[in-house]
Amino acid sequence: MLSRNVKAIVPDFSEVRIEKATRLRVHLVFWTEGLVQNHPDGTGTDPQTLGKLGHLSSRCAWQLQEKHRLGEGKLVENHFSYTHHRAPLPKEAIHIVGKANATSMGTHQLSFSIHTYINRRRVPIGSGHSSLSIVPSDPQSAPPHHPADDTSESSSEGSDDEFSDSTLDSFESSPPSSPPVHQPSEEQGAGVATTPTNEDFTSPHIVPPSDPSIVSVSTSRSIAPLDSSPSVVAPPLPSIVPRRSILCESLSEEERSRKRKRSVSWGREHDANVAFMLVNVTSTRPNKDDTLENLLKEIGVEPKDVRFENLPIKKAHSKVFYFTVATDIEKSKLENEFKKRQWRGLFAIESICSDSSTPFFWSSHSIQSIVETCFLAAGKPAFADDLAEQLNNKKFLGEIVKNEELVKKVLSGLNVKGARMFRQQIKPSATF
Repeated sequence: MLSRNVKAIVPDFSEVRIEKATRLRVHLVFWTEGLVQNHPDGTGTDPQTLGKLGHLSSRCAWQLQEKHRLGEGKLVENHFSYTHHRAPLPKEAIHIVGKANATSMGTHQLSFSIHTYINRRRVPIGSGHSSLSIVPSDPQSAPPHHPADDTSESSSEGSDDEFSDSTLDSFESSPPSSPPVHQPSEEQGAGVATTPTNEDFTSPHIVPPSDPSIVSVSTSRSIAPLDSSPSVVAPPLPSIVPRRSILCESLSEEERSRKRKRSVSWGREHDANVAFMLVNVTSTRPNKDDTLENLLKEIGVEPKDVRFENLPIKKAHSKVFYFTVATDIEKSKLENEFKKRQWRGLFAIESICSDSSTPFFWSSHSIQSIVETCFLAAGKPAFADDLAEQLNNKKFLGEIVKNEELVKKVLSGLNVKGARMFRQQIKPSATF
């Protein structure tokens, strides 16, 4: 990407922007402020620039394989498309996932998606795709291709080892034009059957993205549909998907709850016998305290296997009540209680130690993980800001431990047991 002048879009681009890279897939993360601010309105990044950055990521993904080439000839990239859904907001983390799908016909589908996370939910910003073909140097051995490829092929003259940037630059400056209508010659008509066409026709050089998140309905910058010779239109396939009402009627309430998508993150030290916890209960007689039962009764949940532990903070008599529930319906109700809440505000040391703080539900974590979360909450929000990820990746904790001011702030709210836990267990586990 550096050789493709990505710093013209991301001036401070470096390897730290790479979230994850695997075969034919790359995941990049940027802050909106880190992108070039070239929007025509004066603030933000031009959508065309976001599209170009996405295409660069898909090119990078294509190179993440054992062999960059499958056959001899020129690399021709064409059929650029980018659909812009929304503008990224200030101080927003932008995730770009580039993918490449290799085929056995010498054509590769490059695709990408641009999104962010708001309250742990994936919000699309844009998506696009292009095709990469290998055109043999010997014209006689070249496979037949659509005339729409001619423009891109001519723009890649002299590019034998890598594809040219000229096609990508033209994508940025203006929308792609419609390809010329292909009229088959008499010689072709005599020996080759015409290709059936309908609204869903796809050229062999345009492989639709396999990732549903990349397929978009609105195509503000999509390539015009290819036109072909008249022929018999294939009848539409009958729908085999039952109507929604039929599916809903066949499911019981508990089955629907089990199939409901959940966005709750579980910690690395989750106890299989304890599903949830109620944090920061102030009680001098926890064996007889009914705070947990009263709160769960309001949402129709009955706790089982209830136990408690002391929370190692300076606020006196602070407890954590652990419990489990019997049915998926009850689990779903509890998850709905806290899945939209921000963990940083709940686990901030000043919030937990406040006399006006109230108990809150969360997925089960050990006491050590709760204390670690208090330290993580003192730092700046990370990309996506997922608690489970930060508990698993000790580099996040290492960044906090290196900051003496933040450590001092959290230690001021911990009691002797909590401070000892930090020195003996939490700090040694951090990665620097």
